[in-house]
Amino acid sequence: MNRNVKKITFTVAVTGGGFVLSYLITLFLTPFITESVGTDAYGFVSLAKNTAQYATYITAALNTFAARFISVEYHKKDFDKANTYFSSTYYGDLALGSIILTAVLIMILHIDSVFRVPGHLVHDVQLLFLFVFIKFWIQTIFSVNEAGVFTANVLHISSIFHLISYIVEGTVLIVLFSVFPPNVYFVGIALLAAACFEAAAMVWIRKKYTPKLKADLRHFDLKAVKNLVGNGIWQSLISLGSFLNSGLDLIVCNRMLSALLMGKLAISENISLIFKSLLTMVARPFNPYYLKDYADHDMDRLLRHMVFAMKFSSMFTNTCFAGITALGMTFYRLWIPAQDIDTIWKLTVISSLTAVSSGIITPALYAYTLTLKKKIPCALTLMSGVLNVISMYFLIRYTSLGVYAVVWTTAVLMAIINLGVHPYYIAKVLDLPRGMFYPVIIRCLAGCAAVTAVLYAASRLVRPSGWLTFAAAVIIFGCLGFLVHLLCALTPEEKKMALGYIGRKSGGQKK
Repeated sequence: MNRNVKKITFTVAVTGGGFVLSYLITLFLTPFITESVGTDAYGFVSLAKNTAQYATYITAALNTFAARFISVEYHKKDFDKANTYFSSTYYGDLALGSIILTAVLIMILHIDSVFRVPGHLVHDVQLLFLFVFIKFWIQTIFSVNEAGVFTANVLHISSIFHLISYIVEGTVLIVLFSVFPPNVYFVGIALLAAACFEAAAMVWIRKKYTPKLKADLRHFDLKAVKNLVGNGIWQSLISLGSFLNSGLDLIVCNRMLSALLMGKLAISENISLIFKSLLTMVARPFNPYYLKDYADHDMDRLLRHMVFAMKFSSMFTNTCFAGITALGMTFYRLWIPAQDIDTIWKLTVISSLTAVSSGIITPALYAYTLTLKKKIPCALTLMSGVLNVISMYFLIRYTSLGVYAVVWTTAVLMAIINLGVHPYYIAKVLDLPRGMFYPVIIRCLAGCAAVTAVLYAASRLVRPSGWLTFAAAVIIFGCLGFLVHLLCALTPEEKKMALGYIGRKSGGQKK
């Protein structure tokens, strides 16, 4: 277990470096674009990224279970069957990605009819969408190579290349904005360059660590595609439900309110995007261990890994939420002083509530992939998504909540799904006592409340006035938040184990 923890910690640490780099890029980019070409222009950067994300909901039907089937067959040393799934996924992605790209090219030509785009931004927004969707195409056709990463359990190596891809993105942005007049489509060019690098890196990893995995048209099998899509279609529908729950925010703002409010919401959703990246960073390294535990039929070990992952994940999201509550206004004053920071901060806090519930349950959601149980979660997610859209529409149309209606409906509905429904059904599909995960959730929520109260109280005493003092406050508050969360989330037995481990390390004893 200690070796696993070290490997997971290394992966999280390296991925965290990429996470920081990504955030620094956003930190530099947002005020630059909003000041040079306007807040509404920045909204289209987020809208383009989100629209490309929507397209992945279609490809999810083919890709969601690809790594699972490829990994299982590869570990069984049935390389012909593994290559059948690998090749079928690769050529299926090539065809599907090309069809989507063609359809999007038509949309781009008429983009001012699809969205409300100010006249002076039409050409730039078209180029932005073009580069972002070429990036989507590259990622789609090469995504199957990540099966090699999972099969060989070398996420720690892939995370290094992921970190370098952010350096590529940042370098391209710096060069473009330094040499040429500022344009929003530079963001798309930088994202495309990073995607090309990462695709090449994943191919290299697959060839080095799983050399028997190869894409060969002779191994393409419609039956394999049907099996993958038959299982993955539920994930696509779940993704559609997630899209209805939170992905429509910017589109609703653009169509029902204004491009300016869309820009404000887009700025606030930078934090939500960071949360999503953080959750992926923290939860993803556990997936190979879940696969092995489940394949070995070791449910006790699987449960231990899952509970640990839930506490570990929520430690990050709870501390970040508390930090936003405590230091958010200070951050926005330093970052975008010319913007409507009061509205943006309130939108950020409300939308971040979704991350609190997601941070707790996300690591356990992989149980649906392990057990191939998707129908009930799919139906519930779709129902909540439809309810979210309907609620959003009526609240905007018939109340004075305006843009706040967009974030409140999502936060409330996702909390119900994440904390009420998923824990029960995950326990059911794993054949565990139905209330197994609720004590963990209560401890994590208590940790969130405690961390938020402590950091908010500390923010009354510490008021950073510049970036250096703000950075120091973030580090101190982060360490304090982690400590408070662990005190609340860990059971007495886990605390004794942790203290014993620390005591042995500090005493210089070997494990």
